[in-house]
Amino acid sequence: FGRMASLLLDIRGWMTESIAVNRLSLMDASLELETIMLSAIRGWQPETLGELMEKCRVLVTAATGAGYLELWERDAFELSGLPQGQDRLNFREIRLRSEQMRRVVDWGVGMIRSYYQPEIDTFSRFEPLVHGAVDDRIRSSVLLSLGDAAGRLTEVLTAETGWTHRLPDGIKPHGVRGLNSGLAYGPLEVVDDPSGPAVTDAKTIYAFTTVPAELKPVAGILAVSEGNLVSHVQLLARNLGIPNAAVTPDTLAALREYSGRPFFFAVSAKGGVVLKPDGVLSPQERDLVRNRRRQPERFSVPVEKIDLSRTAPVTLSRLRATDSGRLCGPKAANLGELKYLFPAYVGEGIVLPFGLFREHMEQPMPGQNSSYWDFLVRSLAVPGENEAERLKALSQLRDAIRKMPLLPGFESGLDELFRTELGGMMGTVPVFIRSDTNMEDISEFTGAGLNLTVFNVRDRKALLQGIRDVWASPYSERSYLWRQKYLSNPENVYPSVLLLPTVNVERSGVVITHGIASDQPEDITAAFSLGAGGAVEGQTSETYLMRAGGRDLLLTPSRERWHIRLPPEGGSAKVRSLLHRPVLSGDDLLKIRNLVAEVRRILPGTPGIEGHGPFDIEMGFLADEIRLFQVRPFMENRRAARMNYLQEMDRQHTAPETLSLNRRIDP
Repeated sequence: FGRMASLLLDIRGWMTESIAVNRLSLMDASLELETIMLSAIRGWQPETLGELMEKCRVLVTAATGAGYLELWERDAFELSGLPQGQDRLNFREIRLRSEQMRRVVDWGVGMIRSYYQPEIDTFSRFEPLVHGAVDDRIRSSVLLSLGDAAGRLTEVLTAETGWTHRLPDGIKPHGVRGLNSGLAYGPLEVVDDPSGPAVTDAKTIYAFTTVPAELKPVAGILAVSEGNLVSHVQLLARNLGIPNAAVTPDTLAALREYSGRPFFFAVSAKGGVVLKPDGVLSPQERDLVRNRRRQPERFSVPVEKIDLSRTAPVTLSRLRATDSGRLCGPKAANLGELKYLFPAYVGEGIVLPFGLFREHMEQPMPGQNSSYWDFLVRSLAVPGENEAERLKALSQLRDAIRKMPLLPGFESGLDELFRTELGGMMGTVPVFIRSDTNMEDISEFTGAGLNLTVFNVRDRKALLQGIRDVWASPYSERSYLWRQKYLSNPENVYPSVLLLPTVNVERSGVVITHGIASDQPEDITAAFSLGAGGAVEGQTSETYLMRAGGRDLLLTPSRERWHIRLPPEGGSAKVRSLLHRPVLSGDDLLKIRNLVAEVRRILPGTPGIEGHGPFDIEMGFLADEIRLFQVRPFMENRRAARMNYLQEMDRQHTAPETLSLNRRIDP
């Protein structure tokens, strides 16, 4: 089988043959060889753990030869392998390798989906059966055998821990893995549409193929694709204790018959998953359901130190982290601190403080006998059972703010700051307009991605309209529904605005100074895409687990066929992405390691910076040099991790220190 896989890889290399008929013959040979291998490899029944891992490795080579992985991705997989020539290895390292093998199946599925999904979306408007096209392609490829072998490897390692996921009768637990810990109870809804449901319910557990980027509040999340670990939706779920687990396509299909039935859903800190129908809950689980109904978890926006007397725009260089929640949100305040600490990485910017927003909101609102602010307070005071009426009032307020007149002197003052600080008048310097509220990054509620960022605005009229749009964005339905579910005083949300000169970065993304996949504080998680706006919106970004010992483990390669560039005249342009080389170079990864070392050394203990880490950093590369856009604490829901039920799940999870590759396994 190793020779078959190597031959598939060789044939792929020969496809550069200049004579077209020869290339066609090579393609036919590759397809025929894949079919033969798919049939024959069922007879390979590994007898030891090491042989099973070798089978997975051979199938990764075959999948690369068949075109489901890029050549550099296989190289990265091979380089991150286990030490050679050793019989007994660290169990945690074997487990990480197993999880990576399981992810490689997702890499292959992502490759198929990235090429065919646009056509599937087109045909699905009149032929729903087309949604099965990706599954049909997988089942006729070596990815099917790789998925079976990786699932078997997961079963073997899970058995070593004494733990099995608990799912409805008849549904196999292999391929299931917990991502975010938490508890939920509610009806299960299996969503077939890749774009997600048109309407969501905060009390429902949803099962998706891929988690939508603009997801509204939900009780729990199951998804076939693990998704982007550092997208705004994933960070919200992790922060708020919303249970989130990855499942296989077969598991998702098996759950369809349960759609609409109430379920208990729990994910532990170590990745254990319980998904049980209401009728089979234990007394302890029923008590948990009752208690969660009686005690919804709420947080409050701190307003004690807010200073609304400061109404003039302020330059970024004059702000420090201690100004967070006082003059502006943490995005601008922390970036001001970064500009002071790392001046080479951060450019100048302009901040419109909370007080300027409130001053504008005190103007009379057209068609009302009150100010915009009074209308806002009245809208949020509508009794809780009248949520539709409240959303209608907020929509009216949002439209009014978008048309709100700007106060006398505001434009001329902003023009002067543009000239002195950004090097040109408004209308000549393209900028990003970023919302920065006082609800973001409080210790219990991250608020990541709930408000508006306007990309690369140069036109003067569009810039001023963008400021109004950002002021209005906290009152969008999605932003309000997330806040209303978790905040006890949503009326005290104040937006500031951060104006940053556009940086047309070649690569951008997010760095977490913590190993999310390994749960090791010394490791680093980095997710990047080509162009601007990388990783945060749920793209299939190139993601690494950067180990403390210096090894970089590729968790996910990029599968985005297009990326965003920012032309100097404003707006954005979509540019075709090529997948045959990595987004990040080895030099980029080294620079990320050095930056994280500096952040870990300098930021903890800095006045105004909450906590001692880990930190969530948004950044990019321009001409191979780092540009920093944001830093904030990386928020996790510690309350969920401390719940007795979830801790008890993990106490059953007793992994050995080491494991022998010669360990016998059942066929």
